[in-house]
Amino acid sequence: MAGKFGFTMSFTVVYIYTAELYPTVLRNLGIGMCSSAARVGSITAPYVIFLGTFNKYLPYILMGSLTVASSITNVFLPETFEKVLPETLEQMQKCKSFIRRDKHTLEEGKGTVIMKEAKCDPTQQENNE
Repeated sequence: MAGKFGFTMSFTVVYIYTAELYPTVLRNLGIGMCSSAARVGSITAPYVIFLGTFNKYLPYILMGSLTVASSITNVFLPETFEKVLPETLEQMQKCKSFIRRDKHTLEEGKGTVIMKEAKCDPTQQENNE
């Protein structure tokens, strides 16, 4: 019962946290896309178990590495506690901007796009407009 409780709690928290990542106008679309990706994972789960016929430890290695990879990527998600969040796509685009380097490096495929994070306060941006 404790395991079921923990699973249910984590599943609920994931939906709440995911909803906070998207601005209000894109929230339904974002949650729908994440839910669809989860359903694809549910569809492929029997095939992961089937990998056990090739090697007994292969399903465990695959699921464990996916868990570690998702944990590492979650470290880079923004903290939203007590912060004013953007509610429109325009506010979100003003919070983060892409700076491109010259065309020569774009064609070579080297590190071409740098993420520059600006101080984002959507209420202040609305007042300036």
